[in-house]
Amino acid sequence: MLEYTSGNSLSVDDPEVAFKVSAFPNPTSDVVTLELLTIGTSTLSLQLFDIQGRQVHLEQNRVYVNGSAEHSIDLSGIGTGSYILQIIDEQLNSSHIKLIKTD
Repeated sequence: MLEYTSGNSLSVDDPEVAFKVSAFPNPTSDVVTLELLTIGTSTLSLQLFDIQGRQVHLEQNRVYVNGSAEHSIDLSGIGTGSYILQIIDEQLNSSHIKLIKTD
């Protein structure tokens, strides 16, 4: 499981940190699940890019309320290879996760 945090640390006392995200299973042949932990309410956009920088998936303005949530992304319709998932919140904090799509 890969795990990334926006900002420097995850703490309720740190207002700059908007979210923490992990992705599993990775590599995957079809669906990847994101586990999100938000402090307060966060509006997130999810963008998936192939290795050439082309956007292959987009979800905008997904609202997550304080706490944890899971979100699944179906990758069965894209080719095998490496992809970058970019997660951006409304303050433009971002995290990037490398996802590997297998057969």
